[in-house]
Amino acid sequence: MSAGASRLRLPSVQLLYSAAAACCALVAPVPSCDTATGPTIPSLSLTAYIADHGYFDNEPIYVVFQIANSGTDTAWVMPYHLAEQSLRADLVRSDGVVFGDWGIVADYVTPPGWKGVPIAPQSSFYEIGMLQDRWGQYETSLLNLYHSHHILTGKYQLQAAFFWDPRHVSPPFNASTTPFAVGSRSPAQDSLLARVNELVGMAWDSTERQWYLDSLVTYIERRVVTDPTDPYLPMLEVQKVITAAAVGYPPDSAVIERLTAAVYGDGTGRA
Repeated sequence: MSAGASRLRLPSVQLLYSAAAACCALVAPVPSCDTATGPTIPSLSLTAYIADHGYFDNEPIYVVFQIANSGTDTAWVMPYHLAEQSLRADLVRSDGVVFGDWGIVADYVTPPGWKGVPIAPQSSFYEIGMLQDRWGQYETSLLNLYHSHHILTGKYQLQAAFFWDPRHVSPPFNASTTPFAVGSRSPAQDSLLARVNELVGMAWDSTERQWYLDSLVTYIERRVVTDPTDPYLPMLEVQKVITAAAVGYPPDSAVIERLTAAVYGDGTGRA
């Protein structure tokens, strides 16, 4: 990430931790007495955002998908999530090589008469993620950091489609990101990647696991002071804290307070 790049701002650590835990629960769709009728296509538009600055090899690349309803009527759509496969995307390299999505998939069943998920007029849904959660070439050395996803050096574009129609009869809405490039690492970036990879590997080493969460929080506290543009910070502040819970060391209130103080300071947000 370039020195002048702004940090991705996140909701509170406690809120994100709670939301992630809730994803493990079974959510039943709400039935409706109505049924989708007629061939009317809603006034929806799909947009995919990736910052167009240059990335270094194995730098996390964050993406935002927005589906906006610009119409005057409520749009009834399929669940707007990559895991549920109604929102899909391919990572396409400039030489034509396509990297398909091979992330987590959620399966679900809807009851008879289910109408869909409502998007109110002049409203939007967002899906926020990291490319290395779902796209890239398989590489075992990145198992702990990116679940083995490696986006090789080159020029890319993410091509997305939202299969919105609960009746499965209408074409999807499509979008493509601004092209972006992944280049080689500098010696300093090599060192940064090695340190972060070593840190996240502690969670999966039975001899170091008990110290993982404290080491992670200490690293975050130091980096937000010495280099708040560290591109790994958003991932470490959320995903890798959740990893601690997954391996048996959930953050308690004191850890959450440390994280909140590091990320948001006095509550006004850091520059």
